[in-house]
Amino acid sequence: MTLRKQTLVFLTLSLLCLLIVLIIATSNIFLQGFSQVEQTTIENDLKLAADFLNEDIASLTQVQQDWANWDDAYKYASDGNDDFVQANLNDATIVRLNLRFFVLLKPDNTLVFGRSIDPRTKNISPLPDEFTSYLASSSGRLLLTGAGANAANHIVSGIFLLPRLDDPLLVVSSPILTSDNQGPSHGTLIMVRSLDESELQNLSTRLHFPLQIESYDSPTLSADFQKARASINTTASLPVYIEALDDDTNRGYMVLKDISGSPALLIQMEVPRQIYKQGQNTLNYLSILIVAVFVIFGALTLFLMEKMLLRRISDLKKEVKGVGISGNLTTRVTVKGNDEIATLAQVTNQMLAALEQSRANERESENRFRLLIEKLPVGVTLHDPAARVQLANQAAADLLGLPLIQLIGKNYYASDWQCIHEDGTDFPEELRPVQQAIGTKKPVRNVMMGVHRPLNDSWAWLLVNAEPFLDNTGKLTNIICTLNDVTERRKVDELKSEFVSVVSHELRTPLTSIFGSLGLLIGGVAGEIPPVARSMLEVAYKNSDRLVKLINDILDIEKIEAGKMTLHKKQLELAPLLEQVVASTRSYADQYNVVIELDKGDRNCVVLTDGDRLTQVLVNIISNAAKFSPPGGIVNVALDCADGKRALISVTDRGGGISEEFQGQIFQKFAQADSSSTRQKGGTGLGLSISRAIMERLKGNLTYTSVVGEGTTFYIELPLYNLGD
Repeated sequence: MTLRKQTLVFLTLSLLCLLIVLIIATSNIFLQGFSQVEQTTIENDLKLAADFLNEDIASLTQVQQDWANWDDAYKYASDGNDDFVQANLNDATIVRLNLRFFVLLKPDNTLVFGRSIDPRTKNISPLPDEFTSYLASSSGRLLLTGAGANAANHIVSGIFLLPRLDDPLLVVSSPILTSDNQGPSHGTLIMVRSLDESELQNLSTRLHFPLQIESYDSPTLSADFQKARASINTTASLPVYIEALDDDTNRGYMVLKDISGSPALLIQMEVPRQIYKQGQNTLNYLSILIVAVFVIFGALTLFLMEKMLLRRISDLKKEVKGVGISGNLTTRVTVKGNDEIATLAQVTNQMLAALEQSRANERESENRFRLLIEKLPVGVTLHDPAARVQLANQAAADLLGLPLIQLIGKNYYASDWQCIHEDGTDFPEELRPVQQAIGTKKPVRNVMMGVHRPLNDSWAWLLVNAEPFLDNTGKLTNIICTLNDVTERRKVDELKSEFVSVVSHELRTPLTSIFGSLGLLIGGVAGEIPPVARSMLEVAYKNSDRLVKLINDILDIEKIEAGKMTLHKKQLELAPLLEQVVASTRSYADQYNVVIELDKGDRNCVVLTDGDRLTQVLVNIISNAAKFSPPGGIVNVALDCADGKRALISVTDRGGGISEEFQGQIFQKFAQADSSSTRQKGGTGLGLSISRAIMERLKGNLTYTSVVGEGTTFYIELPLYNLGD
């Protein structure tokens, strides 16, 4: 998904989530607020219902006070004359008062007058036993206000319940006084009115809500009244309970207490949820408004983001992508504005300019490198880790006999070319320089190879070097290979070898005769020789010996290089051979006042070798050690076969050692550390070269270690011979 789509999706989802959270939070806040207002309204309605009941009680109190503070009633309470009853307490008057009970008591609480009126039939009858029993009870005594002279202004009003009567009762009781509200009290006047269906209907009409009243302690309460009774805290200042009946109606309950302060009635009021519905409607309108605002805001935000950010980023991406596709680093992206995107475009242009300059520098460097490679007189090839040619110059193509275009991508050490060693044997692919450099990750130096070029059926002799290149992690990246054409030099070497061979053969025969004749003369065959003549003959004899040795060495070199050296291998114990060689070289060492010591070690060292050629190597190495040791020095010759796989002969001198500059040339032909040594020590510089060549053909090895100022140790190594071989 593109950044543009990701941004749009993220912004849209963010706005949507924010909208949902806002709507939910607004809904909770609004509905909770409307619910609180609704609950407060219902509480006020319940209080209003209670207030209406109190107004009814006050109205009853007003009527009761008119009768209780009337001189005629005051007189009647004391004398009980019938005229007052006939004139004022007749049935019509009592019915008109809309009472349930009318009671007049003397101060001693004896009944003066008492009537009971049926609220439905309006029939008048004496007081029922239930009421007179209630007056005699502890609760009923609260109504007896006329006892004693100090009962003036003592009014008891409120609600009370009479057992075995269905309707709750409103009661007002006060002492009977004069019209001037003076005493002493002549008794108690009690007026009781029923809170029946008509009264409830009147209350409901006044409240505009249906009311239902139940006795608080009624055992036949319905489930909803029982739930309300259990939920109301009767000790609270406003003992109410409100519940939502459904989405359209709320029910409110309130406890009314009797004249003794105990819970007496439960009022139930059903109120339509108009406020809540209005809140829901308001919330719906508000939600629609919020959604509309969010849609407009989101659309505006998306439009501005698209115009000011996303489209510019998209255009910048398209321009950069176009540069990547075309590869034209001279192209520059458009810079608009002065913000971060404009800065990004400027940085992109700077990067393109830097890349352009870098590519130009790279091309210039590549051209210089290619020019350098093309102008080199030697062949140069660059290979990948699979040995394929990645780069080559024309010299390399000419040496390998291929057009340059065909050489690229080719492994020229494959089967297309036949490669041989100097001795004419095949050069295995795994031993060729590039493969060795790939396998070992180390440079391969000065490998002589003969390469057959099939296109013109010719041979080229090449001196090959391979150099591996590694990255920081040690991983092989490339191999550079140089090819030096030594074909002509090799021809010259062959002519030289042929010349040396011819000259050596032509010189050795007469020199041998001269050497033999001089030996006979020095031996006295021709008689006594004068001292001066003897001295001259001895010089000629020694020089003849040196010349014969030189010619023999040259002939050995010629045989080795021509592959004509014949070896006669057989089983040979090294310990006796070493004894013979050390014995034969002691006379030579005596000339330099040097002692040769032999440590034969294990006498069971048996090898398969050519004894004469091995003797030639040993004599050369031990003679050199004696020759380059200081007078009085010791040459140690040791034999070791302890590992059971090879025989190791070491020859150690205490001479001046081999200089570091000369150590790389020591096995080359005619190599000497100092040409003056030829005159001082004698020698041709061919001995070590011949010895190493002999050891290679004996499947052995000749190595050395040397420390300047301390001496040198040469190691002659041969594989041990086993009966199973």
